[in-house]
Amino acid sequence: MTKSKAMSKAWTYTRRTMLLGSSFLGSAFFGGVTLPTPNRPQRKVAMVLKAVDSPFVVGCTQDGITSLRYRNDAYDTDYVLPGAVLGTAHARVRRAGSEWHTLRTGVDATKPMHSAALELAARDAGVLLTTRLAVDEAGLTWEIMLRNDGMASVEVGDLYFPMPMNTELSIGL
Repeated sequence: MTKSKAMSKAWTYTRRTMLLGSSFLGSAFFGGVTLPTPNRPQRKVAMVLKAVDSPFVVGCTQDGITSLRYRNDAYDTDYVLPGAVLGTAHARVRRAGSEWHTLRTGVDATKPMHSAALELAARDAGVLLTTRLAVDEAGLTWEIMLRNDGMASVEVGDLYFPMPMNTELSIGL
């Protein structure tokens, strides 16, 4: 809605007002508003993933995405929790009769880092786990692949993707 003379009590809804409203509703249902912690780790950005006409500004380190911002946001909002990494994948795998192995993706030294994509990989017990994060004009793409390089079957016990989104609300009142 937009404000007009006929509708002097109308509200203008933006992404920021929706985020603020949802955080207050969440605090009503789940108790308390999370306040920013002064001892929170600082955000690290070693490289920016770039693409022509991408709606996102994506900062990363060799571990994954550390900063995700909407390019034309009226309020500068970073959607990744400070000190955290988005884009890693974790898996627990084993071959029949063997021990469980934990895979956690990290930078794949065999693949060059591109200015528009970051590839992370982990290999153990003949299993390859890879993730590829890329920006383009459509947005951010996150591809995940789990491949068995051996002849024996592999059992996957867990496969999970941490989503450390920034949920802290800081309002300049």
